[in-house]
Amino acid sequence: SDALTFILVLKTPGRNSQKLLWEEMGKRYGITYDKDVLLDELVSKFNVTPGNIETTLKHALTSGRADEGGIKKEKNGVILGRETIEAQLRSLSGERLGTLAKKLTASFGLKDIQLRQDTLDTVDKILDRIRYRSVVNDRFGFAEKLPYGKGVSVVLYGPPGTGKTMLACVIAHELGLDLYRVDTSEIGSKYIGETEKNLRSLFEAAKGSNGILFFDEADALFSKRTNVENSNDKHANSQVAFLLQQIEEYDGLSILATNVVGSFDAAFKRRMTYMISVDKPDEKERLLIWQNVFPKDTPLNKDVNFELYARVDGMTGSSIKAAALSAAYLAAADDREVCNNDIIEAIDAEYKKAGNMSGIKQDLQFGML
Repeated sequence: SDALTFILVLKTPGRNSQKLLWEEMGKRYGITYDKDVLLDELVSKFNVTPGNIETTLKHALTSGRADEGGIKKEKNGVILGRETIEAQLRSLSGERLGTLAKKLTASFGLKDIQLRQDTLDTVDKILDRIRYRSVVNDRFGFAEKLPYGKGVSVVLYGPPGTGKTMLACVIAHELGLDLYRVDTSEIGSKYIGETEKNLRSLFEAAKGSNGILFFDEADALFSKRTNVENSNDKHANSQVAFLLQQIEEYDGLSILATNVVGSFDAAFKRRMTYMISVDKPDEKERLLIWQNVFPKDTPLNKDVNFELYARVDGMTGSSIKAAALSAAYLAAADDREVCNNDIIEAIDAEYKKAGNMSGIKQDLQFGML
């Protein structure tokens, strides 16, 4: 008789089921989760298979350290902390992206960046959107209403040097997720169908990465759609439509950064979850940046005047950081403290780099700002 062949397709279980697996496998290995381990948040951030849950717990037991939020031994087992679990999950997840995207170090937290209150409020909403997906989609039942579009998309727009990449790093750090910068020059192609093929490969690999996709200079890929006048226009428009579809179907977080928000059309903006303007800092914000830009070990002379430097209009977080670094090198070369003149020299150089060739040294030296 003819043999019957059955093909079983085993999918990653839903987040409610994953939560139960974390509970049951924890009991199996004598693990109690520490108070900082919130399983609803864990399954909202990390979408993993039963095998990876088991592997994570086994590795965490052998590699966790008590002094790093790791494990605490008890009479009846161990208490496992969030940092150790998430570190193991990240190590299991990120290999699939390969050369399609480069992992960025996300060491900055909210305490390291100066944000306006409305921007901070929006960032908090983004964090909550990721942390409580399991609650809203599964417990509240929204998964049935949203067969697609469960992911989160964020556009960061503003002038160069205002901290868009840093803000993406902050979001990743606060969530405990890896951040992957997508090389738009590798993804985009002049050949018909090639860009879509590259994007399909990227998002397919990203499904198992549990990482955040960061499209820097995203306008190179997500340019404004135009009226179709020739086959090139039609091809460009179909690319943008395909990109939107991939972002909406991706279950994770996508962050797009651009210097020119006008390159995105109105329909594109409507389909993004959040739009955040990252503007040049005002005087008050510049002062806060100056007060925090030098590491605590940097020797500063008592003549350093942050209030004066903050009055230089137009400086961004990036240019302030560059000026601070240049001033530090001037001082190190003479084996002395960083002084007022060092910082003025460095600010003047940054001012000229921005196209203001007359400089600003005299205004700073004579307090004319």
